[in-house]
Amino acid sequence: MKRRILPVVLALMAGGFPASCPAQTFTLLHAFAPLVSSTNSDGALSYAALVRVSNTLYGTTYGGGAFSNGTVFAVNVDGTGFTNLHTFGLRVSARGTNSDGGWPVAGLVLAGSTLYGTTGLAGTNGRGTIYAINADGTGFTNLHNFSGNTDGSATTAKLVLSGNTLYGAAQGGGAVTAGLVGIMAAASVALLYSVGLAVLALAEALAG
Repeated sequence: MKRRILPVVLALMAGGFPASCPAQTFTLLHAFAPLVSSTNSDGALSYAALVRVSNTLYGTTYGGGAFSNGTVFAVNVDGTGFTNLHTFGLRVSARGTNSDGGWPVAGLVLAGSTLYGTTGLAGTNGRGTIYAINADGTGFTNLHNFSGNTDGSATTAKLVLSGNTLYGAAQGGGAVTAGLVGIMAAASVALLYSVGLAVLALAEALAG
């Protein structure tokens, strides 16, 4: 086995790549606008992977936007048609609360024509939210406001779709303030199992 591997390694080191290996071309699809006092028109700090639906890419930013609270955006695969689908609202009060959440570090998951995601901060309790938004940018809905108690808090992981259920993870909360496993049906979260690590799993039962 060693005798077979060595010539291949030497060939690669010498630049002996197969002739069928195509050159890669880098294309800048969109450059987010500079931040002014931590705000801009389209968002900043896009961390999560994009979701592709036909010829459109969907993603999130956890900074920037009109209120320095992140955005949900769409852009065509050729770089045209960039659209800011949602700007997360201004955080107010000492707890940093608002009506829709903020700091959406996690990416999106598509179910039908609806995109689902989570935010790590804000919402009515300042602990993050689960939200839904149509792929065309309409119908933004705050599905759940985390309390930081039995339902967890700081949801920074991408949701996973399995059948008609969305599963996700968060950093904190739970019955022992160290995380929990739960299921979300409609707009409420029920405790299924409490664990000893700072890990939270949640699920949203989807209609239809």
